[in-house]
Amino acid sequence: MSYFLWSQLQKLPDDIIRECIIPYTYQPQSPLLCADIRSFYNTYHNMCEIYSLAYPLHNESKESLSNDIVRFLNDDFATMYGYRKFYINVYRRHFMNRDKDIDTIIGCIQKTETKIPNDIQIHIGILTPQERLKLEDFLMDNTFSID
Repeated sequence: MSYFLWSQLQKLPDDIIRECIIPYTYQPQSPLLCADIRSFYNTYHNMCEIYSLAYPLHNESKESLSNDIVRFLNDDFATMYGYRKFYINVYRRHFMNRDKDIDTIIGCIQKTETKIPNDIQIHIGILTPQERLKLEDFLMDNTFSID
């Protein structure tokens, strides 16, 4: 913990620390959530590292990774031909999109596609751990090979 953070923590009243902060230290997250977080972290960092080796220019690697993730989500079809059911269903998982119609969800998809590298994290984060493994396989099999 940084010195600044520690000094700010020392300024809090004891009752706030005792009643509001310490109880959270005794409530671990579910193993399922922890596995999901580890899966996200591993997939994101593995893919960023592989793409940075394949595409040495920083922006080029992020743009290529973003494009290839969208290819995976859209069943390897260009988005100019429309969005596939899998892509829409992945976005429908987000709690704010559960009851929205397809046109609204497509609008959400189009908003996130323009914000590299945030879209990479959003797309990987909204996938399940099993889908992340399929994503990694797709990217390794269909995108390029590193010698």
